[in-house]
Amino acid sequence: MSMPANMEVISKATVSDPKTNEELTTVIVVVHPEEGRQYTGLDVKWLIEKTERCKSEEDIPQWRSKLAGILHNSAVIIFQRFSKSKNPRDLDIVITLHRKIVALTPTAHPDYPTRMSDLALFIEDRHKLLGKAVDLDHVVDLLRTVLFERMGPHFPNLDKWYYGYLADILTMRYNIDKTEEDVEEVIALRRKVVDLTPPTPVADYVKALQLLAQALAESYRMYKTEKNMDEAIEFQRTILSSASSNFDGTEHRTFLRDHAEFMFARFGTISQHKDDVEEMIGIYEELAEKEQEKNLQHTQGRFVAISLRYFMNIQALELEGADHPLRYNTLVLLGYMLRSQFVFTGRKESLDRAINCLREALKLVPFPHEDRPMVLNNLSIILRRAFEEYDQYHFLREAIELEEEALKLPPTTLENRTASFSNIGAALWARYHRTAGSVDELDAIISFYEKALDLMTDKHPSYPFICGNLGTIMGIRLEKQDDLSVDDLRKSIKFVRISLAAFDEQHQENCTMSGNLGVACFRMYNLNRDSSHLKEGVTSFRNAANHPSAPASQKFRAAKVWAAQAEEVGDASALEAYTTVIQLLPVLVAVNADLETRQQRLKSSIAHTDGMGVAAAAYALKVSRVEDAIQFLEEGRALFWNQALKLRTPLSELKLVHQDLAERFRTISKRLEVNSFKNGTYDPPGPVSKSNDIPTMLTKFQTSVDLERLKSDWDSVLREIRQQSGFKTFLEPSHSTQLVLQKLENTLYGPVIMLCITGRISGAIIMTGNKHSYLELCDIDLGQVLNLNSEELSDSEYGSLELVYEQNPELQTILEVDGFRKKPFLRQRPATASILQYVLKELWTKIGRPIIQFLQLNVSQSIL
Repeated sequence: MSMPANMEVISKATVSDPKTNEELTTVIVVVHPEEGRQYTGLDVKWLIEKTERCKSEEDIPQWRSKLAGILHNSAVIIFQRFSKSKNPRDLDIVITLHRKIVALTPTAHPDYPTRMSDLALFIEDRHKLLGKAVDLDHVVDLLRTVLFERMGPHFPNLDKWYYGYLADILTMRYNIDKTEEDVEEVIALRRKVVDLTPPTPVADYVKALQLLAQALAESYRMYKTEKNMDEAIEFQRTILSSASSNFDGTEHRTFLRDHAEFMFARFGTISQHKDDVEEMIGIYEELAEKEQEKNLQHTQGRFVAISLRYFMNIQALELEGADHPLRYNTLVLLGYMLRSQFVFTGRKESLDRAINCLREALKLVPFPHEDRPMVLNNLSIILRRAFEEYDQYHFLREAIELEEEALKLPPTTLENRTASFSNIGAALWARYHRTAGSVDELDAIISFYEKALDLMTDKHPSYPFICGNLGTIMGIRLEKQDDLSVDDLRKSIKFVRISLAAFDEQHQENCTMSGNLGVACFRMYNLNRDSSHLKEGVTSFRNAANHPSAPASQKFRAAKVWAAQAEEVGDASALEAYTTVIQLLPVLVAVNADLETRQQRLKSSIAHTDGMGVAAAAYALKVSRVEDAIQFLEEGRALFWNQALKLRTPLSELKLVHQDLAERFRTISKRLEVNSFKNGTYDPPGPVSKSNDIPTMLTKFQTSVDLERLKSDWDSVLREIRQQSGFKTFLEPSHSTQLVLQKLENTLYGPVIMLCITGRISGAIIMTGNKHSYLELCDIDLGQVLNLNSEELSDSEYGSLELVYEQNPELQTILEVDGFRKKPFLRQRPATASILQYVLKELWTKIGRPIIQFLQLNVSQSIL
């Protein structure tokens, strides 16, 4: 036999008669180049030596099967050669041989699925060698042909392996192209595998569930299919229930870490529920306990490090020694958990410990560690939150410095660089807001946010957050321009709308974005006086202030801005806004926090609750709503004690008709009162350097969780009581105006005077008997009066206290008591007593005397 020069002999094989065992012929397998052939630029031929008994391949008994066997053996030889040489042409030859094997195999042949999958496996090997994405497409086509096009009628119960293999290949292709179609097909295939896998053996079933859960979670991460993440978490719970008795400790810990990752991802962008924080902390605690048990059997100092990086894949490692360089992963996670705990409970202990965790993590990733930018970003976020809470500028300054360092480092990942741009924009905005910075600073902030958006698609989980921030700040920047245009404002509103549309009504961020949209709409209304923008702005603020799941602090801030914006433009919704503000005050310092935490919340720079009752009352008086003003002033007073009294309510009437319900309510109220009105104390936060610091923090978290549950039980019983006949208004506060007037009518000891003095209004509400009147007073800067110091007084228009005393006979009359007259020391620099005299003079002239004159009171002749 003669062969063309461009043919390469692969193998020679002798073919015998299966009946007589006599030699029939010799088959030579060759390959040669041929353009356009599928998968490779090669083709296979077999040359048959003509003999007396064999003129062509049809003369060979069962020739298709016999030739397929020869080609298979040839492929084995060439693949062995490829394993040593790693020559891509050898792999192409193997693929070409298997392509020919498949061509020789009828579709209904029992070996057809296996031969198709063999061809797919070798093409996959070529992808791994050369990295060509088209090879994955070839493999997908082959496996789809096996499963859906030809095999259905012949192999209705095809082994689940084929579905799993196609899912694996699609996952590889998805990791390159990130197409939604691939991940959805992977989910469908994983479901099929689960359906085909019996519950026993447990290991196979759990593996199938685990892969399905991972596919569902990935779909959520990239395309925000929230139901998929919820389902993934439920599958993980099923896995954990099976793992407890069927897997060893290492595998069980792996399942726990997967579950923690899913919970973490859902909490980051969907749920924002306190229950998720509790469950994540519980998982982490269980991992710590399991590793502690292992410590008793193995080397001391071992622990589990859980790395849950935001928008990145999980890494869960069992580490040797507390000084292992990957310990920072655990600290970053714990810092995030503690920050989330602070958001919901308001406990500053959690914020302090989060800072300490991340400071230690930063020490463990010195330059040029690839994860230093990630830790810098996380610590910067925590410090910015500390600045908002403590109102101490050094926190913000450090946060900005950390982000500047992160941006100077070589980019490690796209995520880290995006986060750095976004975080420094947020930090600079906080500085601008604090210092009333320049337009150049606003331009820099906008630039950083735009750079962050340039690095991501609209599918990125952070995209809506950054759009919301960018739209809000662009609106503020536009206010600084002389030539403010409607088009520019529409652009800023567009970004805010993009952000708002990304979150469902239950999501916490919906509250923030609704408030931002409210601000933007009011800004547009100020420009064009289009009532539709005013209406939309009010609706947006109302949605934010009454959000069903956002923390009280966020709703409170939205209501405050709403009140200010509406009052500024003269919109009647300002009264509703102030009413919402006052109603949120007790929620802001709810009984499910200890007394110290409530005091911290009221003083927080985030809440800014100081004087809100007076501000609300001032507006009510401005629009002649005196009764509302009385209510606002009364409800803003003695907030903590009002809550305490609410828990110590008499239950006599309830006991008469519902004794068991009354007893349940009494018991829960007593426990809640004991826990919520005690001071929360903790050791000064220090560096987290020992593994036993973590259980301590988790114990403290559990305490706050117990308090949350107790408050939930109290609310549940209260709802049950109010459903009973005759108890619909049980514990509901009486209207403040009616309450005060009723007290006056019963006592008649004298008038009740409520002062309302702000920068906008000065007046007094005077209540006598069952009547109330409003007296407008002269403008007085009460804050300046009460904060006056000696230096201010010495430079005042009065010059000296002596002059003040001599020019004010009324003040002389008031102060003329035993032992107090003009003395030489009054000519010296005024002292504390001098300041008091000045304050009393101001209060008498501008407040006391007008009220006395209004009441037409005379000097009493009674001798006390």
